[in-house]
Amino acid sequence: SEPDLNEMRAMGERICDTFLRPDAPMALDLFDEVARQSLMDMAMDTRLPTASARRIFDAAQAAAVNAMEAQCYQAFMRSEHFSYILELKAKEGVVPGLPDFRL
Repeated sequence: SEPDLNEMRAMGERICDTFLRPDAPMALDLFDEVARQSLMDMAMDTRLPTASARRIFDAAQAAAVNAMEAQCYQAFMRSEHFSYILELKAKEGVVPGLPDFRL
């Protein structure tokens, strides 16, 4: 089933306000002004069918993921932060037994 069109429009507006507008708090610099305006116009288009509306940000999403992979993914994978996260995740599966406690 398709999501509610009004809900999708609200989410699209939130994406525009957060990432696409030039003065957005987390503005992406991946797009030129024409592409940015085109995305915002499509997100606000009330005549767009639901099936098309749910694909508006697919290209932008792919561009953002590619940019993250190119700029910081490998460095993050080698970082102490990621190693720490892996250590914590590994510990989640360990069930302490009686020998793990000191009396």
